[in-house]
Amino acid sequence: NILSEPQAFKVNQLNNRTLPADSREEYQAFHNKVAELTRTAQGTFAYVNELEKRANEIKQALLISTEAPLEIMYEADTIVEKLQEIQHKLHGYEPKASDEELPPHELSIEERLGSLVWAQYRSTSNVTGTQKMVYEITVSKLENLIEEINTLVDNELNPLEDRLEDYKVPYTSGRAPKMKL
Repeated sequence: NILSEPQAFKVNQLNNRTLPADSREEYQAFHNKVAELTRTAQGTFAYVNELEKRANEIKQALLISTEAPLEIMYEADTIVEKLQEIQHKLHGYEPKASDEELPPHELSIEERLGSLVWAQYRSTSNVTGTQKMVYEITVSKLENLIEEINTLVDNELNPLEDRLEDYKVPYTSGRAPKMKL
């Protein structure tokens, strides 16, 4: 039921912008950098959600365990608290009713990125100094936070998961079972 064979065609820009960018290549290069930043940020959001789920599963498994000492539950609580603080840095604080109830605070990575993306999609003009500044701040904050996340995983979460086997704690996501007969 094909009406006709595929046809080649060419798309031309209309050049009907009020304030076109002086350099379309520079504009596109910046847009590509923001797209990569967005990809990295969204991956970080998902990764931290997974880590928080893992840590909460550990806490649940520790409640079931009969051999694990209480100190391990405290370690798991500390990891969950650190992950919640990272979530706040990524997404900001949730107001109880409206944003007007929040005291002045540092913008989250999601808020910074959202303002950057919003400004980009609403304009085809030159990249502004403010956009460049917001981009640099967001990149810096995200790089530091990714380092903090990796340190938490390498120095606290993974070693805690390794020790769970010693106390015969039930299975938790991301942890390979080991048979000890």
